[in-house]
Amino acid sequence: MDLRTARVCLDCEHLHEDQICPVCASEAFVFVSRFMPATERRGPNRPARRPGTVAEAPASKTKTWINRGLKGMAVLAIGRLLLEVILPAPGRRGTRESS
Repeated sequence: MDLRTARVCLDCEHLHEDQICPVCASEAFVFVSRFMPATERRGPNRPARRPGTVAEAPASKTKTWINRGLKGMAVLAIGRLLLEVILPAPGRRGTRESS
């Protein structure tokens, strides 16, 4: 029985989970969690993951910085290519030679 949904009948003191007491049919009840607080089943440091999946090891800081550096270099290279297309260097007339 789940502590968060367990109820105690105020008339016959029966422990149940229904809206009406199954023993005396009374609707007067109080939640057990009022007297015994239910804590979270998981600890705060335990990461949530789907069952059946393998947890991956966290990436090292070196690997993270290398990935960031490669992404930054890719952004700079694409930006340079776009600038060369939009604003060609002086003295160059594009890629084709004019005759």
